[in-house]
Amino acid sequence: MDPSESQSLLMQVIRLLSATGENDQREKEKIKLERSYRETDARVDKYVNKYADTFEESMKAYSDAMSRVSETLEKIRDVRSQLSSCRVKLRYKHDELRRLWEESQEHETMCKILNDIQELKDVNDELLGLIDKKQYAKASQLLCTTVKALDGPLSQIDGLNELRKEVENKREIIYNALLSNVEKLVFEESCKSVLFGNFQRVPSSGSGREKLQQLLNPGVREAILSKVETGRAEEFQIIKLTNLCQSLVEIGKLQNAIDKININMCPKFRKIIENTLEYQLKQSDRNIGQFLELVVQQVRHVVNALNQTRTAFATVANQQKLNVQMFSVKQVWTAVQVEIQDVLHRHITKKNGSSDLFPVKHQVSSFDFNEQFRRRTNRPLKSLFTFRSSAVGLALESKSDKGAESNMPLLCQPGADNLVLAYITLRDLMKDIDVDIGYTSGSHCELYNYVAQTATESVMDELEIDLENSLSEIDRKAESTYALISDPVTLAALEAKEPIYQWCIEAEKIVRISCHLASNIPTVTNKNAEFLIKALSMFLEKVLSNYRSTVDEDLDDRRILSASWVKDNDIARLLKSLPSWKALEELSHDSPEHETPEEALDKFAKESKVLISNLPESSLSSNEMINDLLKMKALGTLHESLEWFTWKINGYIRAAFKNLKELESVQRQFSDLSDTCLLILHLEIRIHCFYHLSSQMRNSNYWLLSESPEPDVEITKLCQHLSNVDILLSPVLQRSKQKYIIEGVGHFCGSILISNASTIAKINAAGARKMVRNIVTLSQTMNNLSGRREPGLERAGQYYEMLVFTPDELLDSILEKGKLFTELEYADALKLLNRSRGGSPRSLSQQLDRLTDLFEEVGVAV
Repeated sequence: MDPSESQSLLMQVIRLLSATGENDQREKEKIKLERSYRETDARVDKYVNKYADTFEESMKAYSDAMSRVSETLEKIRDVRSQLSSCRVKLRYKHDELRRLWEESQEHETMCKILNDIQELKDVNDELLGLIDKKQYAKASQLLCTTVKALDGPLSQIDGLNELRKEVENKREIIYNALLSNVEKLVFEESCKSVLFGNFQRVPSSGSGREKLQQLLNPGVREAILSKVETGRAEEFQIIKLTNLCQSLVEIGKLQNAIDKININMCPKFRKIIENTLEYQLKQSDRNIGQFLELVVQQVRHVVNALNQTRTAFATVANQQKLNVQMFSVKQVWTAVQVEIQDVLHRHITKKNGSSDLFPVKHQVSSFDFNEQFRRRTNRPLKSLFTFRSSAVGLALESKSDKGAESNMPLLCQPGADNLVLAYITLRDLMKDIDVDIGYTSGSHCELYNYVAQTATESVMDELEIDLENSLSEIDRKAESTYALISDPVTLAALEAKEPIYQWCIEAEKIVRISCHLASNIPTVTNKNAEFLIKALSMFLEKVLSNYRSTVDEDLDDRRILSASWVKDNDIARLLKSLPSWKALEELSHDSPEHETPEEALDKFAKESKVLISNLPESSLSSNEMINDLLKMKALGTLHESLEWFTWKINGYIRAAFKNLKELESVQRQFSDLSDTCLLILHLEIRIHCFYHLSSQMRNSNYWLLSESPEPDVEITKLCQHLSNVDILLSPVLQRSKQKYIIEGVGHFCGSILISNASTIAKINAAGARKMVRNIVTLSQTMNNLSGRREPGLERAGQYYEMLVFTPDELLDSILEKGKLFTELEYADALKLLNRSRGGSPRSLSQQLDRLTDLFEEVGVAV
């Protein structure tokens, strides 16, 4: 039993005995305890008998262990005695061992010298092996160690002179290899991602310099090299560059490498441009802006790599306490400007209208960066830059002596567009050059001066020539059909919705280039403003001449009514205040159309009322209308062309100029002329409707003896004319403009038919049904054109349907159906019915009085 259980049981018995007062109970507990004791004693005897053998074995093992411990203690005492004896003997051998150690040191030094000599004999083969494996860092370290050995303890051994010469030759080989790797990293590897993907933004010079300072720590380099697989390619490239710089220091060729890199900068940048040009020529879109963007990105990478190289050279030189002459930031940017300006000159300047390249000969003289840039001229071409004994100049000396000409192909034809794209692309680069070189406020780098002055003047001259050519082209085609651009792909590229004139595109190009120059190159803003005012004024004069010839404004025997109306400012302003014009403006601003039939009817009613009140009461002459449908089509095309042109130049002018009222005035005239063309088309189709309907109804006799299923001739002519106009204008006008021209014509015709009822001499039931058939024919035509019901014509049909009534029946219908028409329209109907039926003036007067009373009593029909 567990001891804790025994204690618990004992305490339980004590508590029980203490709480029990009777002897019988205590006796029972005693008997119970004695029985438990006997059982426990029996179990103990059982366990003793069971483990008796184990106990005997344990006692025996204990006795054996004690005997072995005693023997071991005796042996330890013997060993201690022996060690004491050895210590005494070692004291006697101390002097002898010291003498032998000194002799061994002498022999070891001699063996090391002999071993070094033997190893130096094998250095040549080992260096060749490392060079073949392109392990230049190890080769430079081995070379450094060899040179130290030859110049150190072995410097007095004349037998190693031949080995010294071989080592020097290997030094040149390693130097050339290291230099080649540095230039490859700087001029090739650093910008490879631009043409072949994985492009990343070039870090600023400050952050790159701090990172390079950290990576110059060998411990950091090793840590990053061990993790290069994780994608830290940029840091790995910096580490490789740093290791190469360290190797150059080890072989003592740091200054030589700096000088050589300085000399090779121009050829290397030229090679980058050539490779980029070759790449761009393979692309479908040969855009000089994209080409220069690629060049600029590569140049930034290379300049950043050169800054890292310069920092690495300077840091390592300071660590080694070396005095070296570094290439400067100005020298780097000078080489960049030399090559970029050469490319710009080839793609901007034309020679006698061709794209021939002028040979560029770089003259070399004493170094002076302030005087090294000079303007290119077309005759004879002098040096683009003047380098006076500079490293860049030395690099170009051989080219100058041979009079070599650049044989790079042209990416595209030289022209003004290229300058705009080039300036936009190079703008940030030129700002960076100004900041890096340290130009003060108001002064700029030579590349900026070339673009802003020399090249811009050349482009402005070309724009003058293009302007003259465009104007002369309009004059040559004034008597024939103008060139029309209708190809959907071309129109989409131009952001035009409908066909436009070619000369309009040429004019837009001239304005665009001039505005881009003004907005991007501040030095030519005023000159471009003067040029634009002149160019737009000349174009406006030509366009007005074209417009006048279309509307026959120059002919004395013709007076186009619609053109006369819109020429009047008050009438034009009135037309633009009508709801239909405002609805068109809302559509042009992509506003959703939510127009109820009641709103449409009200809009058309206002317009019809204004137009009918201004049309002459007598019949129109055909000379007062545009009868040639091709002229109407020309007006539609002129409207779309001028609207597109105005929209385009508005954005250019707003971006380039501010508060230039004269330019805004010319621009507004183009917009007004575009609106004029659309207003004329809008009016012209309505004037044709008035011409055909009024001539059909004025003093006509509709007292017919028999029914005729055919509409009147003038109605047929009008329907055919409307269909022809719609067919002709559909390809040249936007749908919203067609809607503005066509919608409301049905209501206008209905208003004419109702208002001209008073001009009909006589009418009977057959004549009324004839007029209804005319209206149905006209309504069907308008439904086909507008795609919607024509409530105005339906109302006119209802008007002529009631002319089959007698005057009394007509007045009774007002009581039954309500007031469907105005009091004046009912009065005209009553007058026509009385004329047709020979009614007396008295009866007519009574009918009119009753009509007045009805209008005071009866509500309007719904």
